[in-house]
Amino acid sequence: MRSDFVILCSFILGISIHEFNISILHFLITLIPLFFIQKLNKKYLFLFIFFLSSGYFSMYIYQKDNKKINFSKLSSIEGEVISVKERPFEKEILIKTKKIFTEDNEYETTKKIIITTKERKKFLKGENVKIKVKSIKEINSPKNPFEFNYKKFMERQGIFFKVISDEIETLNNTNLNLWFSYLREKVEKRIEKYTGFNPEASELIKLLTLGSDDPPDFLKELGIKTGIYHLFVISGIHIVFLIFFLRVLFIPFQRLNNTKPKLFPSLILFILWFYNFLCGFRIPITRAVLMTSFYLISEILEKEIDFFTSIIFSCILLLLINPSFIYSISFLLSFLATGGILILYPKVNIFKKNNFFINLLVISLSAQLFILPIIFYNFGYFYPLGILNNLIFTPFVGLITITSFVSIFITFLFLPLNLIIDFFLKCLTYVSHFSPQIIIYSSLLSVFSYYIILSILILKLKKKIKIFLLSTIIFFLFVPQFLNKTDKKEIIFFSSKNPLILVRNQNKGVLIVKGGFKRYKNWREILLKITKKEKLYIEKIILVGKESLENLFWLSKFCKEIYTDAFEISINSPLNYSNIRKTPKKIEVYDVEINVIDGNLIIKSGKFKVLILFNEFFEKLLFSDKYLLTIYPAEFKRSRKNEKLLNELNPFFYIIPKDIKKFENLKSLCKNYYLDKSTIIVDLKTGIQEYWKDDKRKY
Repeated sequence: MRSDFVILCSFILGISIHEFNISILHFLITLIPLFFIQKLNKKYLFLFIFFLSSGYFSMYIYQKDNKKINFSKLSSIEGEVISVKERPFEKEILIKTKKIFTEDNEYETTKKIIITTKERKKFLKGENVKIKVKSIKEINSPKNPFEFNYKKFMERQGIFFKVISDEIETLNNTNLNLWFSYLREKVEKRIEKYTGFNPEASELIKLLTLGSDDPPDFLKELGIKTGIYHLFVISGIHIVFLIFFLRVLFIPFQRLNNTKPKLFPSLILFILWFYNFLCGFRIPITRAVLMTSFYLISEILEKEIDFFTSIIFSCILLLLINPSFIYSISFLLSFLATGGILILYPKVNIFKKNNFFINLLVISLSAQLFILPIIFYNFGYFYPLGILNNLIFTPFVGLITITSFVSIFITFLFLPLNLIIDFFLKCLTYVSHFSPQIIIYSSLLSVFSYYIILSILILKLKKKIKIFLLSTIIFFLFVPQFLNKTDKKEIIFFSSKNPLILVRNQNKGVLIVKGGFKRYKNWREILLKITKKEKLYIEKIILVGKESLENLFWLSKFCKEIYTDAFEISINSPLNYSNIRKTPKKIEVYDVEINVIDGNLIIKSGKFKVLILFNEFFEKLLFSDKYLLTIYPAEFKRSRKNEKLLNELNPFFYIIPKDIKKFENLKSLCKNYYLDKSTIIVDLKTGIQEYWKDDKRKY
C-alpha cells in the first residue's frame, strides 16, 4: 500500500471525526490493540495515527478561529473584498474583516461576512472597504426536509452572519490581490472591445480564459444539459491547453532550452502561478497548478515524482490551508475526476494509445466513474450523453481556449474566433435538445458504499478476499431494504404562507397546492428529492383556489420529471385544461379521504381528522366532529364571531403562523408549531406531530 495514500485517507478521516463530534482520544484508544498485531506494518500505523490527529486538530483550529462574534451595538465594518456576486436587484459581497466598530469601541478581527447591498458601484477583489451596518442577522437553518443546508454550507467556509448595508465606502489601499483585479479588469475590457457585437462569445472567452464564480445562466444550462460543464470551469484540462500553447511559443527557443534545461520549467512555473493569481485562486485551477508545480519542481531538482503523489500532496496542502474544502463540491469533483483518470486509465486502456478519440473516451469514462456518486448525491441528476459529447466538444473547447489566449495579444484573431464560437454554441444548443436526464438521488451511505466497492475492485487483493468483502457489503446494503418496508401514513405541511401539503400512504401520495410560490425552484427540488429518496409516487396533484394556477408551469415540469401527468383542480375555478380535471368535493385516495368544503380541507384517515382552514368562511359541517389538528395557513380577521367559531372546533392541537397574533389564548399551544418557520409532519397512524427544525425532527 502507498504511504501517501494512507496519509491522505487518515487526514480526511481526522477531519470527519471532528465534524461528527467524536472524541479523538477515545478513537485513538480503540487503535491500541493494533500495535500487538505482529504482521501489521507499524510504519503505516504511525503515519495513520499522526495524520489522523493532524486532520482532527487542523479542523479544530480552523473552527476555533471562526467562532461567532458578539455583534451587539455594531455600527460599521472594515475589510477586504474576497468576491462579488451580482444578483437581479442587489450584490452579495464576501469580505474578510479587519476591524469592527461598535458605538463605543473598535476591535481587530479576521472573520468572513457576507454583505448584501443595492449599491451600484463596482467592487473589485482586494479592495478595502468600510461598511455602515444597516442590519445584521444569522444565516438561517433549513426549515424543510431535503432542503439544501445553506447555513452549514456557509459555516464550513467560516461565514456565520449576513449584513445588509446601502453605504459602502472604498478606502485608499493597494495590495497584490487588487493589482491582479485591475489586470483582470483590463483583460476583460479588451475582450469586450473586440467581441462587443457578440455578447455570447465575449462571455465564453472570459469564462475559458479568466474563470468566474458566477457564470452566465445560458452557458451554465448548456454545459449541464450536454454534460460538458466541467470544460467551462478552468481546471486541469485548461492548464494542459495553456502549457501546450507555451510549448508551441517556445519552439523558436529550443536551442536555449537544450543548453539551459531548467529555464523552461522555471518559466512555466512562474506563468502558471501568475495565471492562478489572475483567475482568483479557484479550487479546480489551484489543484491543477499545484499538481503541475510538484511535477515541474521535481524536473528542476532532477528528481522523480509521479502524478498520483503530486495530486495527494496537493490535496493535503489545500486541506491544511482550509480543512472545510473537504465539503466543497468543486474540490471533490476536481480531485476525484483527476484521481479516477490516474488510477483507472492505465488499467482499462486496452486499446492503442495513439488513438486520440478512444483515449479521450477512456479518460472520460474513468473520470465519470469516480464522480457519479457525488453528482447524484448533490444534484440528483445526470446526463449520460455527456460522455459522448466530451468526445465531440473537447477539441472545440481546446481550440477556443488556445485561440482566446493568443487573441488577447493578437487582436485580429478575434474575428475567426467569433465565428468558431458561434458554430460551437449552435451545435451545443442543438445537442442539448436531445440530451435525456436521469434522476437519481443517492444517500450518504450509498456514496460511501460505492467508493468502498470501487476501492476493493481496484486494490490488488486475492480473488477470494475480494469476493468475500464485496458479498458482505452487498448483503448489509440490500437486505435491510427488503426487511424495512415503508409503512408511513402521514400528512406533511411544507413551510409557506400557503403551504404545500403532501398526503402520504406508504409509497403513494397526493400533493395539494394552495396559492402561488415565489421560490418554486426550491420547492420543486425538495419534492424531487423526497419522491426519489423515499421512493414515493405522487399519483395526484390538487390545486386549491384560482391563485394556484400560477403553479402550473413548475408543477407540469415536476410531473414530467417524476413521470406522472395527474393534475386536478379545485372547484370554483373557471379554467379547465386537457390534463387538468375538476376536483369533486370528496376525493378518496386509498384509505385517506380528502373533503373540499368552501375551499377548506378535511383530511380523514381512520379515527384521525385534520382540518386545514384556507378561508375565513365556515359551514356548520366543519363543527360536527372533533379534530386531531387544526391548521391556519391563511390570514384571519380578529373578531368575536371567528374566535367563537374556532373555539367550537376544539381540536387537540392548533398550528398558526407566527406573525398572526389574533388568538392570544392559543399562544402556548403554538409554541413549537409555526407553519412559516418549519415543516409539520402528522402521523395518521399514531396521531403524533413532528416539526422540522435545524436538520432534526423534534417532538
